[in-house]
Amino acid sequence: HLGGTVSAHAAGRAEIGYYPLVPTEEGQAFAGKIGMPWPGMVYQWHREGFDTPEGAVCLATGADFPVQAIRVGETAFGIQFHPEVTHAMICRWTVRAAARLEMPGAQPRQEHFEGWYQYDAELGRWLGAFLDHWLGAAHPTSPDQCRETD
Repeated sequence: HLGGTVSAHAAGRAEIGYYPLVPTEEGQAFAGKIGMPWPGMVYQWHREGFDTPEGAVCLATGADFPVQAIRVGETAFGIQFHPEVTHAMICRWTVRAAARLEMPGAQPRQEHFEGWYQYDAELGRWLGAFLDHWLGAAHPTSPDQCRETD
């Protein structure tokens, strides 16, 4: 929507499973704002990626799909990975879309569950801090601010 390009990986690779996430310098500064470092490993389920559109700032990168998180202004974000993933979602996705597990770069089904047990707590803490920051920026946070907008 912002003019960026979405495309398949040039070598046909996919990120399906848990993969490393590396914050950029701008991403490190954002982590300081929310009071929580970026998770080191994140759940992915995609075979397309996107570039950083004009006016956006790249916050995190990955190996096969370099743009993993962007920010436009102070309150609009784009995130390639799935911090909201649950155990039930992994069960469903790895059964209903099992053919995607055969794509180059995809991890075997068992590794998805091992990753969930290993990384979900950290990812959940990050998501909570991110949402608190994002929702706090978009909505009044104190009764005094509510009165000012009445």
